[in-house]
Amino acid sequence: MRFQQVKDVIHYTSQLHEKLAAYYQCLSDQSDQQRMKMLLNYLSRHEKHLSDVFERYSSDVETSVRETWLQFVPSEKLVEALECGPIDTDMSVDDVIEQVIAYDDALIDLYNEVINETSAPDVKEVFQNVLAMESQQMRQTVRNALMMMKFSELT
Repeated sequence: MRFQQVKDVIHYTSQLHEKLAAYYQCLSDQSDQQRMKMLLNYLSRHEKHLSDVFERYSSDVETSVRETWLQFVPSEKLVEALECGPIDTDMSVDDVIEQVIAYDDALIDLYNEVINETSAPDVKEVFQNVLAMESQQMRQTVRNALMMMKFSELT
């Protein structure tokens, strides 16, 4: 995977979130476990929302910055992490949450690599914003998923 312009990285991120949304929904449809269905439905909706957020953000970035060329190739380890390990309906809720965290950590590493590899201040700022957005969303996702699972245990 080689990114050519800033917009490519943001679009790639949006597509990854869109694919995850579809993946989680498909798993939810296959699951017989109510708690797992609830978690996967939540994750699917959340990933779809993130995909939309990144698409809107891309259009908000100044055209000159969005079209800045990058000489950036993500590390092999990062590419493997972004191909996220399979989640299946036999996994525990905790296993799914761990997998989601690992995936989000890989995206955060991607943004950090872009920030470290570029010398353009405007590009750094865009990816620092994206990094902050993704980090905040990761914390929110984990917190909400854990609260939802805790609540479902009580009912």
